[in-house]
Amino acid sequence: DKWNSLFNDNGGRADGGNFAKLTGSTNTANILMGGGAPEWQGYGMLMSNPAFLKAMHVPSFVASATLVDVSELNNDSPAHADHPGSLIYNAFIDSGDWCVNSSDWYAHIIANSDVDLMIYSAASDPILGPPTTEAGIMASLQTAAEASTQGREASARFLRAKKDVWRVDKDDSAVAGFGKCVVVNDMTGQRFCYSVVHNAGHELPAFQPRAALDMLNRFLDGRTFGPSGNDPSSLPTCAQCGGVAPFAGPSITPQQCPA
Repeated sequence: DKWNSLFNDNGGRADGGNFAKLTGSTNTANILMGGGAPEWQGYGMLMSNPAFLKAMHVPSFVASATLVDVSELNNDSPAHADHPGSLIYNAFIDSGDWCVNSSDWYAHIIANSDVDLMIYSAASDPILGPPTTEAGIMASLQTAAEASTQGREASARFLRAKKDVWRVDKDDSAVAGFGKCVVVNDMTGQRFCYSVVHNAGHELPAFQPRAALDMLNRFLDGRTFGPSGNDPSSLPTCAQCGGVAPFAGPSITPQQCPA
């Protein structure tokens, strides 16, 4: 209830929440935007597809609810009690998948496994931006430090490590963000990485597709976020023609993207 009093997430949009009242914006995915993005209409169509809703374990909706017109599925529309996004959201809450503490799970990975872990945050995400993400990381590290010797060493290494200023390519004038990775287990090489992506909202690939892909590749390849980890050959050379304006898509590469 406290969460929804601020963001009204299970209404499918921000209308009526205190976030909208305080900021004047109905876009809880990106603090830099004042309203919904036209590019999200495809998401609304997906949320209105009975087959998708059934796959998301919302069978009661398929049988009984009235579909909302796609044109109403943007962040500037009035809230609907039967909004598809609302029903999917509530199904995840009821199943225990969302709105539960996850810091203990991450602590277990850090302290008692050999699984690599990466946590990232989008700098312009008002919901799960760096302040809330880093609070969760600190809670995970504290729990990990209390759980095992590996957890104590991992926590100490992470807190000592300096972040790298991250550019996707050394010739980029814009900084993609920053990040750091530490080896958690010397025997297995297990790593824990944390990165922050600039000019990105909640749905990171939609706002910064190039940086999102580079971030994932660095993690999977075991590379750092500093210059020594650069590998432009791992990225496509085509223009970023998909994504949300004005962060990505034709708005930034009009000569390279079809109308």
